[in-house]
Amino acid sequence: MSTNHKNNTNENNTNKTQKSEQAKKYSQRANEYREQGKIADAIAEYTKAIELEPENPEYYFERGLRYIEAKELEKGFKDFSSVRKIDPKSEYSKILDDVYQSMQIESVKRLTKEIEQNPSNASLYKERGDSYTDLKKHEEAIADYERALELKISDNDIYFDLGNCYYEKGDFEQAYKNFEKDFELGGYFEIDDDLAMKLERISDYFVQHQKHEKAIKALRYILDYNHIYFLMYDIHETMMQIQFDKDQRLIEKELANKAIKYEREKQEIINESQKKLERMMQQYTHTLSNTLFPNTIYEVANKLKNHIEFQKDARILADAYHAEVIIKRQGQLLQARNSSKKDFQYLIRGDRLDIDTQEKAIDVETILSNAAERVIARFLNEDYHKLDSIRDKIFNRRQITIDQLRNSFEEHVFFNENQSSLEWTNSHFISIHFSMTDTWKNIRVRKDNYSEALLQGYFSELLFNALKYGDHEQDQWVLITFTEQKIKRTNYLISEWQNPTTKNDIGTGNGLDGIKNDLEMLNETELEEKSLATKFENAIFEVRLVFKRDLFVPNPKLDYDLTKLLKK
Repeated sequence: MSTNHKNNTNENNTNKTQKSEQAKKYSQRANEYREQGKIADAIAEYTKAIELEPENPEYYFERGLRYIEAKELEKGFKDFSSVRKIDPKSEYSKILDDVYQSMQIESVKRLTKEIEQNPSNASLYKERGDSYTDLKKHEEAIADYERALELKISDNDIYFDLGNCYYEKGDFEQAYKNFEKDFELGGYFEIDDDLAMKLERISDYFVQHQKHEKAIKALRYILDYNHIYFLMYDIHETMMQIQFDKDQRLIEKELANKAIKYEREKQEIINESQKKLERMMQQYTHTLSNTLFPNTIYEVANKLKNHIEFQKDARILADAYHAEVIIKRQGQLLQARNSSKKDFQYLIRGDRLDIDTQEKAIDVETILSNAAERVIARFLNEDYHKLDSIRDKIFNRRQITIDQLRNSFEEHVFFNENQSSLEWTNSHFISIHFSMTDTWKNIRVRKDNYSEALLQGYFSELLFNALKYGDHEQDQWVLITFTEQKIKRTNYLISEWQNPTTKNDIGTGNGLDGIKNDLEMLNETELEEKSLATKFENAIFEVRLVFKRDLFVPNPKLDYDLTKLLKK
């Protein structure tokens, strides 16, 4: 690299930093104007910030709010569109999505009342159908659109809306029927990329079901509108052959080749889906093995644990209850994983609670403690022979028996509850050291629900691996740090696990592969830096888990009611 090029690069970086700092100053000044009620001045300052940093969604978001306050709705919505376009996964986009969804829910409620008062108004059904569509409630939307048609609505685009709903449901026959009706009535004059893709997929469906005439007609709609669609392969050539060569065998051969290609692509998708499903099943199996094991005797039913003669038996019942809760939630999580990553994310985000919540909640440290308790109980279970060699090393080094250690665990953690499992292991077993930022400490999720089951499964897997593969000549079990990091404008929660080991080669194993697959779905990425990464260095094995911050931390509360502003 030449010296001039290096100098230019350094100069560009310096200019970029200076612009960013100046943009922040404009933004701070805009906030001051907003607090003083000087909306126009605030808009002007945000505009200056945007000119310096046109790819920063925060400035568009804030300026959009100010436009809404100034009753300039069109400009406000334009800025909100810019927020989504720049970074659809940013915190600001999610806030807008939440608000928009709330508005659609309110719209459904309002329209339902209006329909009760005026049940013959077709436009009301059409409008409510649109809201249901935005909420992805396609069955309800279809019912409203059909009712609007029964009432002789004059809006031809309703057939296009019906077609979209049926398409999202996977009913391609009905989708095409309604799209075709819309085209005949002239309700939709342009075929954009989205509609072209849908017609392409519908055509593939017709080919698969030997409905070649419909398949060709669906493709003709795209070509008749002079639309060039990047996913269409050799369609123009196919249509020219159909136009100039009437040989039915050539037509069928072309369609057959298209069907073969479609089947090959479909099989590739199926194979990849099966691999993902296998990895998810592996994670599920590992979670169960960390939760259910023979002769579990380390939980006691509250009503019986103070009666000495029933303590052993009652403990089994209590542990079975907790295991059943975990199994139930893991089963539901597995179903969500197999359905879609959006469903998976929805279940986890749905457990977020504020720190001052009145609901039954649990924090991350308690989840970690519960996971440690499960692993310790597994270690102290003599019938679990896979850990025999590890037990011998630890007991010989510490000059203690399994009965002595088990009695201590039961006395301090289980029966008297004067120590948490983390406190007990640090004073009587091998140490678990951990530290948390305030954000991690303040996380609250619903107790006995999806997030708890997810995190307890991860923590149990990591603790058990650290125990199984650790260096048992040392007193440290694992060192855990819970931190935060911003990666490309998105906030992430980081959990790093380090344990000493004498093994030079530690594979990730099915358990960690399952966790990695989970994090890729939850964070919508395939990058290690945004999911799970491992490394072995200087006799230390490290696992790094990455979570999007908004999976466990609720979106910040606005100091203004955006829904009310949008309604003005």
